[in-house]
Amino acid sequence: MFEVQARRAGESSWRFMKLVELAITAITSFSDIPLRIWGLIGFVISMIALVYALFFVTYTLLYGVDFPGFPSIIVSVMFLGGIQLLSIGILGEYIGRIFTEVKQRPKYIIETKKNFD
Repeated sequence: MFEVQARRAGESSWRFMKLVELAITAITSFSDIPLRIWGLIGFVISMIALVYALFFVTYTLLYGVDFPGFPSIIVSVMFLGGIQLLSIGILGEYIGRIFTEVKQRPKYIIETKKNFD
C-alpha cells in the first residue's frame, strides 16, 4: 500500500481551480472524444425532436389542439438545437483530425531494431 509522505517544504501552489483547469486541458488536448460526444448528443436530440413531433401530430389528429403554436415552436427549437450540436461535432471531428496530422507523430513506434547497422 502506498502512503503519502508529508511535504518537505512549503505549500503547493496548485489550488483547486488550477487543478480543474489542468484536468480540462488534459481531456481536451489529447483526445477528440468530447467532440464525438457532442456530435452524438446533437444526433440524439434531433431524433428526440422528431419523435416528439410525431407524438404532437398524432395527439393533435386524435384529440385536437390544446395550445396552438406551442408544439411547433418546441419541436423546431429542439430539432435546430440538435442539428447545431451535430454540426459542431462534425466540425470538431475535422479540426481534431487536422490537429492530429499537424503534430506529425509517427503512426507507430519501433521498440527495437534488428539486423540494422
